[in-house]
Amino acid sequence: MPLLLRVDVDNAFVPLRNNKLLNFIELSLNYLNENFWAPKFNFIGYNKAFQEFIRDIDEIGVTASIFFKYITIPSENLSDHLLKRKFELGLHLLSATTYRDFIKEKVRVESRLKTKLYGFSKHGDGEKKLSRRHAWRYEPQKYIEWGLSSGLCYFSGNEHGVTSPVVRYNNFFFFQKVFYIEPWARKIKATTSQVIDYANSDYTVIALIHPSNYLRRSSARYEFEKIINKVDKILTIKDFISTL
Repeated sequence: MPLLLRVDVDNAFVPLRNNKLLNFIELSLNYLNENFWAPKFNFIGYNKAFQEFIRDIDEIGVTASIFFKYITIPSENLSDHLLKRKFELGLHLLSATTYRDFIKEKVRVESRLKTKLYGFSKHGDGEKKLSRRHAWRYEPQKYIEWGLSSGLCYFSGNEHGVTSPVVRYNNFFFFQKVFYIEPWARKIKATTSQVIDYANSDYTVIALIHPSNYLRRSSARYEFEKIINKVDKILTIKDFISTL
């Protein structure tokens, strides 16, 4: 089986500069964006970490399923580039507590990205509220029902694991587990070497990376590059479903 690469774009502003004042401004803008509102211009650093991440994986020819909150949508030029490069773009669910809220987030992201969405992931694993807008509870059965009702094709869940059993509900798929590439985020005793072995065998593996961690933490970059260099095949979740 191939490795399915999942990218959750959590933070629109990330401190990446060698200047304490500028980094403080980036952190402040990110706080405002997560909780209230912030201007979304590239020249002030909007989605800078994500743009740098995409430049890196573009160079090695890797594609991924990329999930955006409605407050981390890339510029029109960048989203056009991602679609041209055959990345899959999806919804990173943030605020919805009802089906009506879910549809509002879905439509908002689809209209901004100018493409039909096939799947979604959820921000947070249910342990704590991460921002004022964050619907912190993690309720996968509810998300499966929303996905089925909305006509989407899958939900990629947040339960920690090396391999992910695929549960099928008619034409809707639930990928229960995900492997966190960032070593400090894992809640299981597993290594990237194990993930590589399983991905190169007959198992379904979804591996998750956050661009902000990839750019800021050398351990996350090291683990990511190790996986990318040693797995036999990498697909988007959408492309994998088309093979089932």
